[in-house]
Amino acid sequence: MTDNNQLTCNTEDAGDNLIPTPKKAVKKTCVRCKEKPSIILFRTDPMCWDCYHEMIIKKFKLNVTRFRDNKKDVERLMLAVSGGVSSRVMMDLVSHFIGGNGSKGTKAKLFFKVCVVHINISCLDQVSGRATEQDHLDHAQRQANLVRSLEEAAQQYEFPFYNIPLENIYGCDESNKKERQQMLIDSFTQFTSSTSKEDILEHFRNQLLFETAHSLGFNKILFGTSSNRLATRLLSSTSKGRGYNVPNETNMVDQHKDIRFIQPMRDFLLKEIHIYHRKMSFIDYTNHNVLLFNNNSKGSINALCEKFINHLQDISNQTIHTLLRSVDKLVSPIDENSVSCSICCANLSEQEIKQLEQYSLALKSSSSSSTTTSTSSCKSSCNNCSASSSCCSTNNNNNNNNNNNSIQLTNNIHKPTLCYSCNQLLRDVKQPPVLTVVPSDSTTTPTPPTLPIYVQKNSTVLLKSYQLRNEIKDFLLDDDE
Repeated sequence: MTDNNQLTCNTEDAGDNLIPTPKKAVKKTCVRCKEKPSIILFRTDPMCWDCYHEMIIKKFKLNVTRFRDNKKDVERLMLAVSGGVSSRVMMDLVSHFIGGNGSKGTKAKLFFKVCVVHINISCLDQVSGRATEQDHLDHAQRQANLVRSLEEAAQQYEFPFYNIPLENIYGCDESNKKERQQMLIDSFTQFTSSTSKEDILEHFRNQLLFETAHSLGFNKILFGTSSNRLATRLLSSTSKGRGYNVPNETNMVDQHKDIRFIQPMRDFLLKEIHIYHRKMSFIDYTNHNVLLFNNNSKGSINALCEKFINHLQDISNQTIHTLLRSVDKLVSPIDENSVSCSICCANLSEQEIKQLEQYSLALKSSSSSSTTTSTSSCKSSCNNCSASSSCCSTNNNNNNNNNNNSIQLTNNIHKPTLCYSCNQLLRDVKQPPVLTVVPSDSTTTPTPPTLPIYVQKNSTVLLKSYQLRNEIKDFLLDDDE
């Protein structure tokens, strides 16, 4: 609380030396109602709490409802919450605009079905680098309090709550929960840098949210990502080779197959969200989730970009809005033939798609030549065999081909099915998973990677679809025909 009774919030630690912004004289009366005293400086306008609260709800509601396909259908929204300030405020805003939490109108409840999903990452505490056993116990207690607080908040708003462990990325069988947790820990332990661990955590979390939305029947996922986080993602993604998908990742809506990832908090600065959070007296668990794999602001590319953005924002309060307005002018070309990465599900660039086509053709020609060679050698050595029991019979030959394909396509992750950033990500491991770069005639079974099965499945399906497309492309008609 400042001398002018204004709520403020720093984006940096108090110990950092920042260039302070010049203080402006603040009016004592709200610029909207002209009656109540102002306690909040929103951008450049002093506002009272009631006007500020109403404005935030209206902006949030507009960002959510603008993507409705049919206003007569029931809107099914899944809220992805982490327990941080932004996601906690998002829950409260959703409850207001659909008619709950003391709002006057309740008719909107008939057109919205909302659930809350939290991805529990408590099992990754073993790879966080905490020193003592007491630190692990304290972290486990805070995580339990976080889940309990989110569940109580969801019950208060009458939203169903689902606590999904991150190890479910390897399956949902409760009988092998310990094994799945160990697989997840081993997978993160293989990565050497904090940047890679943070990125793979983000990919796993999004994939798990995608699968959960499918299983629960929701077609929209709402994230509490603030404009500060999106501006940070703009710089960090560009520096990590994901510039092709930056317009989609920082946009208000990002289409993932048949699921929409919506970021309705995109217009709000983190400072403005903190003001709302503090005024509503919500419990803050932010410090327990950030910097999971490093202990300083220079431990990863993401943390370094966040520090840089916050420093510029403290110097000029228009920095973040300028960055987001600039990226709005960029468009990633997406057509019917767009292909998604097997790990992060981002769209592959045109050059990467061409490499995938060349790879699928090379793999097909290699498998055809190996089949012809094996058949000819088999016939020369099986002249005395009966037609039904011969190893070169039609049925046995097809079975052998299917077995070889299952070994090669299931246990291997084909490198051309990954985007540039994910290829670089898998280079930062102590024992790299099997990456098929050039089709091989070897029948040796490779070592299965520790990555989840969805990565291998996406790689297999993508490669087979391109092989089928190349087989039937001569029989397809053009749009003009």
